[in-house]
Amino acid sequence: MKNKINPLVLNIMKKLIGIIAASVLIVGCATPTADIPTAQQQAAKAAAYIQVIAEAAVNNTLPKNPDLRPYYEAAVGVIDLLVQNSEFDPDKLIAAIQNLKIKELSNDQVAKNLASALKLYQVEAADRISSGLDKNVYVKPLLLAVRNGISDGLK
Repeated sequence: MKNKINPLVLNIMKKLIGIIAASVLIVGCATPTADIPTAQQQAAKAAAYIQVIAEAAVNNTLPKNPDLRPYYEAAVGVIDLLVQNSEFDPDKLIAAIQNLKIKELSNDQVAKNLASALKLYQVEAADRISSGLDKNVYVKPLLLAVRNGISDGLK
């Protein structure tokens, strides 16, 4: 009996390869030294991982729980507002997603489903913020990766 790769896993793997390839093209291959990636390269790599993890979370839960769709859609809207206001604080993002309400009903399942992507965003964003790097250059792409991953998972 042949082992078959789950079509969902295969689709996510293809997207991850595409994202990594795109990030290499955007960032470039040159580094100051052969061993040390630049902060921009590290941010692009982290953003690629965050996006794939967020998309996988949505893809894995939405078919079984279609009632979560409005919450994921609301999460995209929350992130759009945070980006618009240049608010990149990871704790505010997590709190906003945990407190999403649709028709006065809350559901923290979306935050639980996105926990891995949110935790990676939290760690990577905090590292860049504490290093004093420009948030619009080094943190905004990470937040957009969470947003784009959720959005891609809704397609």
